Order: sequence, then C-alpha cells, then structure tokens
Amino acid sequence: MRLYYTATAILLTAASAFGQLAPLARPLTLPPGLDEVLNINPDSSYMADAVRIVDCPLDKDNPFGSCGNVLFGGMALYASSLSGSVEVRFFPPRQGIAHFELYHPGNLTGTDTIMAAPEGYTFPVRQNNVFDAFQYVTQGDLNLSNGEVTNFVLGLNMFNTFYQAFGNSNPRAKLEYFQFPGPYGSAWVSFSQRADGLLDLTLHATTFLPLGNTIDGDLPRIPMPFCGQGKFCASIQAPGSSFRPSINYTTVPTPAAAKVTCGDSCADIPANTVQQYFNSTYGTYFREGFTMNIPQLGGSATGRTHFDGRTIVQFGPRTGDLVPVWFELLTPAGSVGKPPKIDTTLPLIDGITPGFIGKDIALRFPTLTYFPLQMSYSSDPFDGTRGLLNVKTGRFVDDLLFSGYLIHNVLLRVIEQNLGRIPLSPFLTRGPATFTKGPRGETVFRLFADGYRNYTGFLFPAQDLISAHGWFAGPGSRLDPHISIEAVQPAPGDDPASTLVKTGNYSVTTPTGDPVTLSYLVSCSGQGPSSLTYTNKGPAVRAGSFTMESLLFVKCTNSPNSKAAPGDFDQITFSGTGLWSADPDKLDPHLVSVHVFPNAPQGLYFSVLIDGGDISNADLKPPTEPVVQP
Repeated sequence: MRLYYTATAILLTAASAFGQLAPLARPLTLPPGLDEVLNINPDSSYMADAVRIVDCPLDKDNPFGSCGNVLFGGMALYASSLSGSVEVRFFPPRQGIAHFELYHPGNLTGTDTIMAAPEGYTFPVRQNNVFDAFQYVTQGDLNLSNGEVTNFVLGLNMFNTFYQAFGNSNPRAKLEYFQFPGPYGSAWVSFSQRADGLLDLTLHATTFLPLGNTIDGDLPRIPMPFCGQGKFCASIQAPGSSFRPSINYTTVPTPAAAKVTCGDSCADIPANTVQQYFNSTYGTYFREGFTMNIPQLGGSATGRTHFDGRTIVQFGPRTGDLVPVWFELLTPAGSVGKPPKIDTTLPLIDGITPGFIGKDIALRFPTLTYFPLQMSYSSDPFDGTRGLLNVKTGRFVDDLLFSGYLIHNVLLRVIEQNLGRIPLSPFLTRGPATFTKGPRGETVFRLFADGYRNYTGFLFPAQDLISAHGWFAGPGSRLDPHISIEAVQPAPGDDPASTLVKTGNYSVTTPTGDPVTLSYLVSCSGQGPSSLTYTNKGPAVRAGSFTMESLLFVKCTNSPNSKAAPGDFDQITFSGTGLWSADPDKLDPHLVSVHVFPNAPQGLYFSVLIDGGDISNADLKPPTEPVVQP
C-alpha cells in the first residue's frame, strides 16, 4: 500500500544504503542457473508499523505532522512474524556487478497480533500478508567482490485488517504498494555465501508516509476498533498522522548463541508503556572515522564525543515472546528553555528536536586538527528507530537499525559547502542491542552499531571552514559512523536513602587541553543542601565559572558492573540553575547538567554542560574507546 497525499513535496531524502568497501576474503559466487528460492527464517522475519496518531490540522505543521499534539500517549505499534519464501533471480555479471530481482512466490504470511498505543488505543491486526507489487519489480545490483548492494528499491503490497480499515475510513486515499526506501526511508539487503553454493540474504526496509492534513479535501481518519462487516469501522479525525511501515527478513538460520535465554538476567519488560532510561555518559558516545584521500590532511582521523541525555523507550504490545520497541532520544533531565540556535544558513527541518548533547572535541588528522563544536545527536522523528525484542533472550531478533541526526559545526560546513550534493538524511547504523537486568535489578539498554558512507568526490572543508578553500576527496574516501548507547533505568523502589550524599573535588586538564576544576555536594534523594562550582580556564569559547544556586534534578544509578555497596550507587547525574561569570551583571540564570562516574573502568569520568554545552562544556573523555557489550 502506498499513500498519496495532497501536500507540499517532501524535502527529506532517503538515507544512504549500507555497504562495505573492503574486498571479501573470497568473492561471492552466484547460484547455479542464476536463480534460487529460499525459505525465510520466521524467528528473525517480520512486518511492522509505527503509526503516529496526532491532531495537527495547521498547514505550518504539515505535511509531516510535526506538532506535539500526539493522541493515545505515543506510537501505535505492531509487529507480525513472517514465514514464506523468497526467490532471487540474478543476471549475468558485468564487470563484477550482478543485477538481481526479488520475488515472493506464494506470498509471505504473518501471525495475528495487536496494534496498541499506551493510552487507550488497540486494534486487532490480522490476515497479515506481503506480496509483490504489480506495478514494480524489486531489484538491485550486487558487487560480487565486496558484497555491496546498490540501486536497491523494494516494492511490496502489505495487507492486514488495520490497513483495510484505514482504506475504508479514507475512501479518497489512493492505496497502492509500499515502496522502500520511498521519498524518505531506508532499504538494505546483504548476501552471504552458503556451503551449498547458494546465497543467503538479509533484508531490512523502512519508509515514512505522512498523511498531511488533507486527503483530496478530506481530513485523514484513523480507524477505531469498533467495526462491522468488511472492516468498516468507527474512526476519528487525525490530520498530520503518519505511517512507518517496515519489513525485515532473512534466510540465515538463527545462531545458537542468539537462542540462549537470558534467565535470571532477563529484564522485566512492561508492555505497552513508555519508559525513561538515563545515559551512562561514559558508555554512550558517537565515533566518526574519517578515511580521507586528501593529501592536505595526511591520512585518516577519528573523532569521539560522549553524550549526556536520556533514552526514551516505548514498548509495544507483547505477542508470544516478542515486543515491538520504539526509541526517542532526549536532552539531559532538568533541561529547560529553548535550545540554542545553531549558527548555520542551512534549511534545517522542522520536527527535529534536540536529543543527546556531547562535548567539544579535537579531530586530529596527521597534518591538521579540527575542533568540532556544539555536538548533538537527535532522533530521526520521521522514519524513526524501532525493532523487535525477544523478551526471553533479551536481544532484538535482528541487528537494530538506529537512525539519528548528528550535528556539529564542521559537519554543517561539510553539508553547506557541497551545495546540496549531500542530502539532509540521518546517519544509519546497525548493530546488536539488548535489554538486560543489572546487578541491583535495574534495566540496562545497550547498543553497539556501525555504519558507512562513501565520501569519494565530495568537498571536505579546509581548517578555516571557508567554502572556497575546501578540498575534493579522492577515491576510497569514506566516513564510518558508530553509536554506542548504555542507558539505565533503576529498579522500582530502588530509592536512595535521604542521607546518601555524593561529593567530589577535582582539578584536571581535559583531553582538549582545558584546565578545569569541579566541586560538588549533592544528595541522591534531592533533599538537603546542594552545591556545585565549575571553572574552565580553556579557550574563550568555553572559559568561565559557574556556581549552582538551585538543584532541579538528581538521579543516582549503578553502572552495569557496579561494585558499590548495597544501598549505594556509583554514578550521579544532576541538573541545576545558577550564575555564569561571563554575564555582564551575573544575574541571569543558566543551566548546568552534570554526570560523574568516579570509578569508571579507565579512571575518573565526569561531564559538565553549561546551557546544553553552548556556553561551556568539558569532560574527561577516556583515552580508549569503551566497549559496550550488548
């Protein structure tokens, strides 16, 4: 089903597909006769949707439905396990590239399930079926030497009782097939050699379908679970609502390790709820690997910033052992006011809100050093991040595709200087993710995800960031993004004693060369007196002193391998307001966000953000990248 709507053109673009540039140990060999039919693995194969039901009638909020008036407390989620077979027809390769087509003989069939949102919305989703589009043949191109798939576009009809009821409720909607990635989304497929000479494949595809505030003159309507014959149901007006259909399947058998149950370490997953997890900043970071064929840079560089913030998790309805999950990233708790305006002339898209906040870093190439500032990483609010969790193993049934927008001053100059050649699309990373129970009964979420973007032929800014001074990247240039998240939700009732106080007094030089002093006294319960002073004697962009006057938020948590005594905690996160020395009258309140992990695996770690890092920021970034083991 494809949804057509009367609205302005989508300004977003489909995200780049994943690939790998390094040659395989042995080139892939096409199956005998260039044709194969394989059964998909039901354990790791499913169709799903995340429907954002809103009341956003104003033109300024559409076509994306970007207002905040969400109905029913969150996304309406469902996922249906699929079974069936896939046929791949290859064409004779040319210069090592084999064109291929995908078909689904006999269709794919899904299990019955429920679509639900946290506050009072459920809809039975039955008769799940996936079959090939009549108007389009799914196709792509496979590089046999490195396994990279390009030009892949997937066309499918996805049918169930919810889509049928939606069509009945919106008779003016033109319902056709889903196309992945479509105007905005992702479509990824990989092949791997089998012992029998055939090629296993794994597929992940998503798309974003906003309804806008009108369908050929009518307000969009969402069906309610009160239906007569033929799925003609009661419905509500929901202008600005949007669909996010996705499909995942693989012909690869489930590895034995992925079938091992988590036992006592299984987290308690509260189905159909929205939960808040607090980042362990030490284990939450974004790494950018720059492999640039640019003589002036002298080689490659790696930048890494650690993120403060919160990971918001919506668990959908449980069907058997499976629960669909939706993710949103937010700023540190206690953040108030409008985010600082980023210094850019780029037409940034409405609907993208601040998420994780990082610290300034030094990006050191062999001959030049750059200083990325105002680091942040925000949720993709349109296509989004979602997956399917097996609560008996604590693992997602396939690698979690995480979609987010990284922003910093150097990256903005990269996009700006390439004059629209680099699309305003999110970074896509894939990797294992888990929910497990920690040593004190807390729930721990971990993600370790990698991606890749080809950078050959694009401009890279000179050190002064002036457009006319940029350099073209030669063949083999690439960008390798990586996101790690480690976030904790304390166990219910794990409240600190009112007498538990955390203190620290540090005088250090940060990895960016800033002399920093930090002194704090904060009760884990938020009761009693609290204090914090912070001084940064680094460059003017971060220099100044802060004195906290009011505590806004505090949370003490345990790291996954905490050795704190019972009733104690080894991490503290808090926010407050106070005065900043650089203010002329020193009277305007400013916000501080702090995270301290005194006994981190590589020694003391702390992070400080003043006004979300806009005025000043500092941290003791560990010299070696922490390994977050999902």
